[in-house]
Amino acid sequence: MNSSDILILNGTLLTMDSGGTQFKNGAVAIEGEKIVALGFADDFLSWNASRIIDARGGIIMPGLVNAHTHAAMTCFRGLADDLPLMT
Repeated sequence: MNSSDILILNGTLLTMDSGGTQFKNGAVAIEGEKIVALGFADDFLSWNASRIIDARGGIIMPGLVNAHTHAAMTCFRGLADDLPLMT
C-alpha cells in the first residue's frame, strides 16, 4: 500500500509539462517537499496519507513563485531620498 504526507484529490490537475497534460479528476501525492506521484484520483483510492485535501471544484497546479524584486534599486538607495517617487 502506498502512502504520502499529503494527498490532494478530485481537482483538475494541471501538470504544466511540455505537453500540457491535464487530469480532469486528478490527484497529487506529496512526501516531504517532493511530488511522488500524480494521476487520476481513482488510482489513489488505496493510498494512505497523513493529510487529505479534497480539491473538488478547484485546480491543482504547481505553486507560483513571486520573482518580482527591486534588487536594482539597492544601487540607488539613499540617492534621492528627498525627492518624490516619480521624480
